[in-house]
Amino acid sequence: MFKFLSVSFLLFIALSGKAQEMVEGLPVYHPDSFEIHYQTNFNLSIDKFEREHLDIDGDEVDYIPFRQDELFGFVKKGKPNKWVIQPRYAQVFTALPDVAIVKDTSFGYGIIDYNGAYLCAPGYTNIIPEGSVLQGIYYGATDSALNLTENYNSCYYVHYFDTKGNFLFEEAVHDKGRFTAIDTLAWFRFGLTYSIRSTSGRLVKQFRHSDTVEFIGVSNNLLVFRRGQDENSYYTLETPEGIVVTSLPLNEGWLYGIMELSPNLFGLIGNDGEYYFCDSLGNPYGFGSYTWAIGFFSGNPEFFMTENFRVSDRNTGKYGMINRNGDTLIDFEYSYLSTYVNDYAFGVRNDTSYFIDKDGNHVFAKAHLHRFMQKHHGSILRRDIGFYDDLCLAEDYKVMEYVNEEGETRNYIDEDSTYFFYIDIKGNKKLELPTTIRFAGVFNNGLAPAADKDYKLGFVNKKGQWVIAPRYELTMAGAYPFPYLVIPEFNGGYAYIKAFKGYIDKKGNEYFSGKRLQDHYDFSH
Repeated sequence: MFKFLSVSFLLFIALSGKAQEMVEGLPVYHPDSFEIHYQTNFNLSIDKFEREHLDIDGDEVDYIPFRQDELFGFVKKGKPNKWVIQPRYAQVFTALPDVAIVKDTSFGYGIIDYNGAYLCAPGYTNIIPEGSVLQGIYYGATDSALNLTENYNSCYYVHYFDTKGNFLFEEAVHDKGRFTAIDTLAWFRFGLTYSIRSTSGRLVKQFRHSDTVEFIGVSNNLLVFRRGQDENSYYTLETPEGIVVTSLPLNEGWLYGIMELSPNLFGLIGNDGEYYFCDSLGNPYGFGSYTWAIGFFSGNPEFFMTENFRVSDRNTGKYGMINRNGDTLIDFEYSYLSTYVNDYAFGVRNDTSYFIDKDGNHVFAKAHLHRFMQKHHGSILRRDIGFYDDLCLAEDYKVMEYVNEEGETRNYIDEDSTYFFYIDIKGNKKLELPTTIRFAGVFNNGLAPAADKDYKLGFVNKKGQWVIAPRYELTMAGAYPFPYLVIPEFNGGYAYIKAFKGYIDKKGNEYFSGKRLQDHYDFSH
């Protein structure tokens, strides 16, 4: 059975006030209040959850999911024939050191221990890690005592558990924030009432919606509010006790969070996953990170967790790098710039490619190299260009010759002559793959994914030898308008092969048996 907290009385109190009147002892709600405050944010639940899989870390877990035909169980790490839990689950979303998130064949997702016992009953639409805790969510009806109309009598229930599966607390919500790696406080809204809770479930603060003070969210465990109107608006960062830590006179709408990075540099989380910066007086800096998207992305405070930020000049569009004090580490003169990958950034200036250290020095330069790196890394691998396992992936093509009718020799590019190669930090070519390799990824744990001429996927070592023969394939995931290739990568010695819904280890042992499960392009799990 689910573990429920009694929320009826609290919710009834929360809904009292301007949003309702009393008629014969029952609350009656104004329509505009329904439209604004009582509609559920359905983005809180992940549609078609089976599309995604959270890869395990083989260094942290002792048990590996194993698929047998269409059911999943668990085996001992390194021993695919040693069952710990016999196959009985419809899905395994992920495995953690002490627990696993699984889908029951009938009742949705739950959390189990490695004896196969449910620590929370399987009835959730999703269960996902959220910061240092696990969040389970399901859709249900509100308490009938609240007398909400038929179109507005539902909400989400979110239950929180620690990473050992112990129940922490429950909230009924129309909308909510989330815990992150830096935020141990999160906000929850039911109707007009906001509740601020810690990861343990402790109620830190509770307040009602105000028409004059807009609650923005939680940033670095401070509450962010927008006060005033139009050109007189300003933002405050406050402790849960109401102490104003910072006040910024910003005439900025649609901010979703503010982070103090240093005494005179503040990071602003804008709309559509864009990020801006200002000083302690609210004066904007002329650089930021811009997506130019419309409604596709959302901001994440974890963007500001790093020590350095790749940003572009608002006027010129040129990229540079700044630190948390706002000091320029790499000048704003690059048409392309990656973040630091293992201490080096990759930049392009005047058709020349550079690797740049953290002091802004060029350690390697080569003309035109970027032409064969940016598209493959950005749109296919979804990675920044850089050195992974001390090698950087690039691609090139061989120039072919032919003789025309006049007997003149001409050059042309044959697509079949494209090949992948890897360089070291000095620009030396350390490995060149043959043209029969049609796809290659970055190295990790000494192995890189590669696909042969038939687009069968395997793994090669740093000598270009097949360590795991090409017998798998690249598959798709995600949803419109952002589908993407799922490229297996070894994480702690195990790589997830999506088309077979199972893992392989670095020796090529398969942690699945039965037919390939993804028979067509359906974005399935």
